[in-house]
Amino acid sequence: MNLLNLKLPRTATAQRLLGKRDRLFAELRALWAAHDATPAEVEVAFVDEPAMQALHYDYLHDSSSTDIITFDLGVSPEGVRLGALYICAEVAQRFAARYKVPVRQEVQRLLAHGILHLLGYDDHSPQDKRRMRREENKILARL
Repeated sequence: MNLLNLKLPRTATAQRLLGKRDRLFAELRALWAAHDATPAEVEVAFVDEPAMQALHYDYLHDSSSTDIITFDLGVSPEGVRLGALYICAEVAQRFAARYKVPVRQEVQRLLAHGILHLLGYDDHSPQDKRRMRREENKILARL
């Protein structure tokens, strides 16, 4: 078993936003292994903006929209770490346009961002945000 098992929806949206994902998954698994993390299963879901706003409000008490929400769901009885990443494609597309990058690259960044959160990274302070961005950039540079 891979240390990091990523479960993506088999939808046209997921295919369009990620394309070939073998290399990305390999990089995320290498990141996971480099942190000596325990085996994990992470489900990824793509949601529309109203659904993301509802999640953001329900769990983080913020009514604004966001591009990704990461849930650390604890450890299964078998000792596998469980996580869920919710990505809003509409917000990701806006950020991609703002930063003048392909939407696929922005979604790849979001996946890396979510995995970093599960590894214990935070982005509440400017210093923490810079640290996460550096790690995201390292992963994207290898793609």
